[in-house]
Amino acid sequence: MNNDVPVRPKVFISYARLDGSALADELVTALGVVGFEGYLDQHDIAAAEDWEHRLDTLIAQADTVLFVLTPRSAESPRCDWEVRRALQLNKRIIPVVGIAVADDQVPEALQRLNHVRFTADRSFARALSQLTDALRIDIDWIREHTRLGELARRWDDRSRPEALLLRDGELSAAQHWMANWQAGAPPLTEIQRTFIAASVDAQDQRASLERQRNESMASANADRAAALERSEQALRQLKRRTLIAGGGVSGLSLALGGVSLWALQLRRSAEEARQNAMAQVIARDAQRRDLAGQVVAYATSPGLFAMDSGEGGQSPYTTALLNELAPPTASLWAGLSRTSTIVNLRSNGQQRPFVSSDMNGDLYLSQPSRTRTAKALLIAVGRFVHMDFMSFKGVYKDVAAWGAFLRARGIQTTELRDPRRDEVWAALQGLRLALDEGGAPRLQKVGATIAPTHPGRDAGTPPKVQPPADTLLLVYYSGVGFQRAGQKFLATTDTHPADLRLPVGEDIKSAVAVDELEKEARSRASASVLVYDTMFQSP
Repeated sequence: MNNDVPVRPKVFISYARLDGSALADELVTALGVVGFEGYLDQHDIAAAEDWEHRLDTLIAQADTVLFVLTPRSAESPRCDWEVRRALQLNKRIIPVVGIAVADDQVPEALQRLNHVRFTADRSFARALSQLTDALRIDIDWIREHTRLGELARRWDDRSRPEALLLRDGELSAAQHWMANWQAGAPPLTEIQRTFIAASVDAQDQRASLERQRNESMASANADRAAALERSEQALRQLKRRTLIAGGGVSGLSLALGGVSLWALQLRRSAEEARQNAMAQVIARDAQRRDLAGQVVAYATSPGLFAMDSGEGGQSPYTTALLNELAPPTASLWAGLSRTSTIVNLRSNGQQRPFVSSDMNGDLYLSQPSRTRTAKALLIAVGRFVHMDFMSFKGVYKDVAAWGAFLRARGIQTTELRDPRRDEVWAALQGLRLALDEGGAPRLQKVGATIAPTHPGRDAGTPPKVQPPADTLLLVYYSGVGFQRAGQKFLATTDTHPADLRLPVGEDIKSAVAVDELEKEARSRASASVLVYDTMFQSP
């Protein structure tokens, strides 16, 4: 794992889709150029989804929240919720004016804050410079605010185990950080204060126990020295002073040396106990049976560049991600976050991966649950029947790498190489049968005559069925992506170029719609992960 890659300050962008999405997308790209990691929620959230939990996670992980002020966002209940949640977490909020709004329509919480105007009558470069200056104020202090906030939330979510508290140098740094708060910076949250206070209490208790052990050890050493002295006196009385005295001094030196070694071993044992406790916490998380929700990872933001192949012909995104997920202690979210930073830096800011999630916990692929039924559908599309001038060999290496990684961790995989669109849906149907039947290997043959369910598309769509609990479905795609009228698609081997030019509203029947794939994944497993190793360009 590369631990030398710096993590950029994170900026969450809150906006209304109807009149703020264009500026929000521009801000994501611009922030990457000036050294920040901008991200936003680009998914239409269905009514049944826990959108509050999903957005809460995105806001909690941000160092700063940008609010794109437009007439729609000023009246949006969801945007209002995002502002209120950011305030509850004591996040720094910077309003960005995209379209002028009357003063009495600006949300009350934003009225007292300085605004940065990105309206059509202003220079974008000048506004970006002003925004960058605002973001850099107290940035180190604010990044630590985010980090300690995440640690405190994790500690609280896991019933406040001592193993997750701060200690020693890390605790001293947190106390120094807290003492250096200045007016204008976000204040500490209550959970942060409680977390640091509990860490101080635990440290004091450990110090008290250490003092007691030292006092007990000193007393034992004194008793041992006194016993040795008495022994020496008795031996001297036997007229063997030289020999006995020498033996007594040697014995005392050996005893004191043994005490020092014992103290060193004690410290090592304490650190090993801490590491074991952390490993136990992670192991408990990995074995959770109530894991639910969805993680969606993009190798790059829609419309932006993505590197096709790197060392060995594999995608740089897949290579970095599998490397980050390999350690048993690496969670999926941490691996995706670090991969985003790594790929962004290695591409000089041209490739900007991002992640969206509403999953209710961490997933550890290298510590598979003993009870969870896990399946993976791996799709590589590098050859096209109607576009024989296009060919991508690296996609097969990407799928092979994912297959080897997952199978080594006990996850059953189905690999599709150059499938047609109906074969993708058929494979999903087969995976659902296996999941519903407790993991029995009864995948239907790809290409069998299964009527695929396309939510919102096919007539007679079956009623929504609750997915089986304690199940995981991972879908990985490497190939060609494209977008049309804001909707994203994954090409299959039978994708026809004429379909890419259909009028808006016409159904594209030779490619897989991303939003439908995500809905299908939710219906098949309680927890799902979708990784799109492609770039979504407009045709």
